[in-house]
Amino acid sequence: MTKRLFLLLFLLPFVHVMMAQGGNERDHVVVTLLDGTEVEGFVTRYWTENGLLGSVNRDFKMCPLNTSEERHYTAEQVEKIRFVHAIYGDNKENVISALVAHPTTFRPHRQVRQFVHIEDATSRGTIYWWNGIDSQRMQLGTATLTTIYGVRLADDEVIIPFMTGSVVTLNVFRNVYKKKDKMLVDYLDQRILSGGKRLWDTMAQHPGMLLQFIDDYYSNNK
Repeated sequence: MTKRLFLLLFLLPFVHVMMAQGGNERDHVVVTLLDGTEVEGFVTRYWTENGLLGSVNRDFKMCPLNTSEERHYTAEQVEKIRFVHAIYGDNKENVISALVAHPTTFRPHRQVRQFVHIEDATSRGTIYWWNGIDSQRMQLGTATLTTIYGVRLADDEVIIPFMTGSVVTLNVFRNVYKKKDKMLVDYLDQRILSGGKRLWDTMAQHPGMLLQFIDDYYSNNK
């Protein structure tokens, strides 16, 4: 629910009006570029605002402090984005650019660099989330944005999506790991499937559970 409210905040049209009046503190960020340069200012168009045909989570616009110049940045140029003020709760938003697996029928190993939010982390890996197009609903003719979760294991470079909204699916994980560690995917499949609806509902609220399952697998298969 929190993340959906966060998304709605990005999409509200009056954000731009407030920006014109001097900047909304909720949009106050420090952007670190890949070369280490830091740019402080106010976001004027978020990475989730590109529309269905745009590159969602791939770029954004901002006005640096004390200027009226609007600059355009892409995930290929940016290392991380830090919100100066808390967006919700006591945590500041922690946004980075990273490679995410985006397989298609004809490009099963496709990867895209995009912006993601850090959700949870252990020594085994990190859970990320982002708001993106629900591809399953899109196939049914309804294009909507939803929260997507992905995991990057400690020794990997690519984030692998594993949950869209409240639906857990390891299809992409299996595609990436079928040669690396097929036993890991089989273990996760069985663990999650055997948990039934109660486990699925719990994972929807606590996606970091996947890291615990992965830890259990490696602890039992040293």
